[in-house]
Amino acid sequence: FYYSTVEEVTFEKGVTEIGSGCFEECYSLKIVRIPETVTKIGDDIFFREEAGNTSAVILCKKGSYADQYAKANNINVKYE
Repeated sequence: FYYSTVEEVTFEKGVTEIGSGCFEECYSLKIVRIPETVTKIGDDIFFREEAGNTSAVILCKKGSYADQYAKANNINVKYE
């Protein structure tokens, strides 16, 4: 998705890993749905060279790996 203009991404159940920098420089991205099957997320999935954090929200199950990742990396999270 590098430099993509996509606004929303949904990972299907069964996906187990999201690579580092997956959404690098994706300024239009608003929502990323991550299933409970994901048990590994690489560093800086929302890396941006411009100052400021991403406004994207991770949508996931409370207590999931994605929830823990979001909290540890100061990423907005909402629960399904």
